[in-house]
Amino acid sequence: MSSKRNAEARDDWQTPQVVLDRVAKIDRIGLDPASCPGNPTGARVHLTPNRNGLVRPWTNNGLVFVNPPYRMEWYRKILKEALCDAEMIALLMAKPGARYFQDLAAAATAVCFWRGRLTFKGAPASAAFDSALLYFGPRRESFADAFSDVGWLV
Repeated sequence: MSSKRNAEARDDWQTPQVVLDRVAKIDRIGLDPASCPGNPTGARVHLTPNRNGLVRPWTNNGLVFVNPPYRMEWYRKILKEALCDAEMIALLMAKPGARYFQDLAAAATAVCFWRGRLTFKGAPASAAFDSALLYFGPRRESFADAFSDVGWLV
C-alpha cells in the first residue's frame, strides 16, 4: 500500500471547525470521548487514547460530541450510550444501507446528511465519503436549527 493510500485510510482526522461551530449553537460540548491531545473540540471533558472512551460511561457529562474512529466497536458504544440516554451528536460516515447505520439512525432523534463532502482538519482534501450527524436527545429543534441549512434533515 502506498503512503498516500495509508494517509487516506487514517481514522484520526479531526472534526472540521464548520461542524464544531454548529454544535456550539446547541450547547458547549461536555464530553468528547474520542478526542486527541490538545482537545480540539473544546470539550469540558475529553478522552484520548490513554483515557479510553470505549470503556467509560458517557452519560451525565452534558452534550456528548463524538467523531469516532470508523470502527464497529465505536458504533456499538454510540448505540449503547444513546440507549442509556446520553445526549449526543455523532459524526459518522453516511452509509444508510449498512445495518449498523440503520440501527443508529433508528435510535436517533434526528439525522443530518451533510451536503457535499467534509474536509477534516489535517486532511489534504475532502473526504472520499459522505457524512451524517446523528442526534440523540431531547433538543431536536435546536439540532434542526443548527444543521438544517447544511444538509438534509430526517
